[in-house]
Amino acid sequence: MIQTGIVAAVPKNKNSFIASGFTLIQLMITIAVIGILATIAIPSYQNYIIANNMHSAAKTVLKDAQYMQKWFNLCGSYARDTTSTQTPQCFTGASNASNVAWPVLPYQIAPESGTPLYRIGFTSATPNTTDPGDFNGVRLIATPICGTVQANSGCVCVDQDSNVTENANASCSNAGGLCSCTN
Repeated sequence: MIQTGIVAAVPKNKNSFIASGFTLIQLMITIAVIGILATIAIPSYQNYIIANNMHSAAKTVLKDAQYMQKWFNLCGSYARDTTSTQTPQCFTGASNASNVAWPVLPYQIAPESGTPLYRIGFTSATPNTTDPGDFNGVRLIATPICGTVQANSGCVCVDQDSNVTENANASCSNAGGLCSCTN
């Protein structure tokens, strides 16, 4: 058997040959089909990964929301007194408003393991001190971390009723674009 390139010449008899193998046209068609499939499949897979990461962040934020409900059941308030020596540092309303803060969330990064993709916090800096039992529309928010695959995706928000909003902006609505990533 004599080989020339990708086409193998197979002897039919002693004096003639039959060419077998792929023609250049067949090879080019195969490469074109693979290219078309790749242009469809790769973006779809990337969107799947982004959506999956967002769902994972939502689950983590829901765990923090459960923690906040437990805090409220224990303390009667969503607020924490930073000067209290008790454990937990329940806000009683007697302390100075400058000593009031949110409780420290157990999950501040999502996902819980692997590469951090979201930072979790509150939509306001401090709780409502005039009515500390009022969540006052404040939500837990997962903001995408810059430089990750999630950087251009929206925030994930969870309110006091455990309603999840994905692809949200910084004020946890779906109107007006997505939130900015954080470092």
